[in-house]
Amino acid sequence: FGIKAGVFLLHAWLPKAHAKAPGPISALLSGVMLKTGVLGWMQFLSFGQHGYAFAGAALALVGLVGIYFGLYGLFVRGLKEVLAYSSVSQMGYLALLSGTVLLQPALFAQAKEAMLFFMLHHGMAKAALFLLASGIIKNGRSKATLLLTVLAAAFLIGLPFTSGAIAKTMLKEHIIV
Repeated sequence: FGIKAGVFLLHAWLPKAHAKAPGPISALLSGVMLKTGVLGWMQFLSFGQHGYAFAGAALALVGLVGIYFGLYGLFVRGLKEVLAYSSVSQMGYLALLSGTVLLQPALFAQAKEAMLFFMLHHGMAKAALFLLASGIIKNGRSKATLLLTVLAAAFLIGLPFTSGAIAKTMLKEHIIV
């Protein structure tokens, strides 16, 4: 499930896949498929029912490192690769919260809503960015694509009054460091 989610250390396929995939495929890949890994964790690790100390600590650590590893994307050349490393970072938030839930199973009832909202937020914002990036690569930049890209990026990074701000606030309320 970590490979499917594209978490740090298991993410090597993600930038390569996005670099070669058409824009709509990248939108689906990042917008939907990455979340199936997290849904797999939720189902098969019995979130909220059992605690797994080692797995929780490992997943939390991988998530925390993954959040900051997304900065590596600033040093790659392709637009879609930059977005792929951003997905590794964003999935790090979900891995960190998933690890926290494995350490403290009682948190799952409250954290579940935050995780699901974050997945919805990330899926929509990242899909929009991949579709816009594909259009920029194919047709060049225009004022409209630049404006829409900045708007989608603002949502993704969590600027105030965006779904990203709500999603990240909800996640941070349940993370135990």
